[in-house]
Amino acid sequence: CTTMRDFKGTDNDLIQIKFLESLQSQTTQSLELVMTLFGEKNVKKNVKVVFPNAVFYEGILGDYRYSLTQVLNNAIDYAETQGYSDYAILWTTCDVLYESEFIEKSINYLKDKAIVTSHPHKIVVLNDGAYDEGRLSSLSSGFDMLFFSSEFLQDKKIRQAHNKYVFKDWGVYEHFLISLTELSDHVEMINIYEESSIVKVENDRVLTNEPSEFLINSHKRNLIVFKEYLNNNHLSGNYF
Repeated sequence: CTTMRDFKGTDNDLIQIKFLESLQSQTTQSLELVMTLFGEKNVKKNVKVVFPNAVFYEGILGDYRYSLTQVLNNAIDYAETQGYSDYAILWTTCDVLYESEFIEKSINYLKDKAIVTSHPHKIVVLNDGAYDEGRLSSLSSGFDMLFFSSEFLQDKKIRQAHNKYVFKDWGVYEHFLISLTELSDHVEMINIYEESSIVKVENDRVLTNEPSEFLINSHKRNLIVFKEYLNNNHLSGNYF
């Protein structure tokens, strides 16, 4: 599940198309794309070129551009509406490139209550249609994908917390998702970086209309929500 930015005829379009193609090339045959949009332009027609059967939800708008909380909740809603009892949900940003066997390898570890990731990400920049050599991300720079088992998402305490603490716009959300592992017993978080690494393509924030002020303000707002959650549940703040 994911959301996307506008398609405007810029390099960012290519990044998003490459992301979709990397999902389409997965060796697993049971992949469904569930996308939540918040008024972004020209997305559906471009997505359907790669994923004709993609499922779209219209996000609820407010004092924010988008909510990643809604993105994951809508994917859960879709799985349960379809009557799936045993499923896995990959939450991802739309600028990550996956190896073709990534999902197949991840599923091998998604047993019981589990989260799978691949970290550090290799961060690259797209210049004139080519990627630079890249660098490895740090823990503080975030996680751009997390893969959840249905048992994890169906845990009552985890579901209640995810619904209660709503994250808006950019920043902190993935750290919150990881911290949910502390709400339930026998949860595993597994890093398959050595088996299957991923590439994160750096966005041009000018092209995506995400100036520093927007990023800083949304991070501050989400940090308040995260700290409230940590305090209310007597959890450690060591997630950065």
